[in-house]
Amino acid sequence: MDFSTWDSCFNLLLLIFWIRIWTRDERDNLFNPYLASASRLTSSVLHFLRPAFLMLPDRIVAGIAMLLLFFLRAIIAMRPLENWELHLGFEVRQTLQGHFGSYVAFTLLSFALFVFKLWAASLLFLRDGAATSMSQTHAALYAACRPFPAIPHALRPAFLLAFGIALCLAINLLGFPSPQAPYVLPAIPAHPLPEAYSTTMLWRCLISSVSGLVGVLNTIVNGLVILIIGSWIGLLTNSQGISVACRDWSDMLLGPIRRYPLRVGVVDLSPLIFIIALYVIHALLQSLLFNQYLRLVS
Repeated sequence: MDFSTWDSCFNLLLLIFWIRIWTRDERDNLFNPYLASASRLTSSVLHFLRPAFLMLPDRIVAGIAMLLLFFLRAIIAMRPLENWELHLGFEVRQTLQGHFGSYVAFTLLSFALFVFKLWAASLLFLRDGAATSMSQTHAALYAACRPFPAIPHALRPAFLLAFGIALCLAINLLGFPSPQAPYVLPAIPAHPLPEAYSTTMLWRCLISSVSGLVGVLNTIVNGLVILIIGSWIGLLTNSQGISVACRDWSDMLLGPIRRYPLRVGVVDLSPLIFIIALYVIHALLQSLLFNQYLRLVS
């Protein structure tokens, strides 16, 4: 298992505690099958840790647990075979090996990028309204994305663009050029920037932020492919739980398209057509954005 996979697993673990920080009553998640197991695990860990932190409220202990995990991941990341890379859109940077502070910063940035992508996905599936009126899958996504759903829906894209620009600037400031970047660029110099160069950098970060938002289409495609494979496994193994979970999440990702199935015999081709359409749209948009990005750096 490569380090990027470990990093993704760490982010998922951090997300469990992140959800707990924003949950006022842990019982809210116990009736959702997609949150109940994680909620019980988090509660057990927090009850174990509370005595060591002067019996502080669970939400504060969850925040402390996240900080400990940040430092643990930074320690683990100091021993990979390759440099740790982070990217958003077309901004790709790697950390400097041997410097613990840079690994801690990249740990924080890695989770922030994970949250950015999660919030970007929620733009398509979460509207204004209470979580209690949602399906179980929507309610699980709502819990994972808090506090972002509290922002009015019309303001969320602008907020995410600003957040993405800030993340791109942070990646450039804290990282070093990566040979894996689509276009190798120098990091932002430490001295004050000339006005023209500063403007160019902001435009670069804006395009990369938009590219990050467009990248959610590819995430949906990958998610649907995994769910389709999972549904086949559930069918072959006669696992009702896997089949139901894959159907629920597929219904959420497909949205209104699920209401208009295109069947050939017993096979529903609408997910395949949807995947191909999203793939083409994603490729076209990313190509246009990359061309604009190259104009700024060439």
